[in-house]
Amino acid sequence: MYNTRTSQPPEIGGWLVVGAPPAGLRRTRTALLFQVQLISGTALLHACLLYILWRRLR
Repeated sequence: MYNTRTSQPPEIGGWLVVGAPPAGLRRTRTALLFQVQLISGTALLHACLLYILWRRLR
């Protein structure tokens, strides 16, 4: 009973218990950077598309 409960703790709880290992921190940081790049990339694409549409309508 006790083992099954502690085998999969919630992520925030896991972070608190483990104390944020450097490997896990690095992984989350790279994931965050990738996410930011993805968001900025899509934003740039949308801006380009809007600019093309605006030029056509003018």
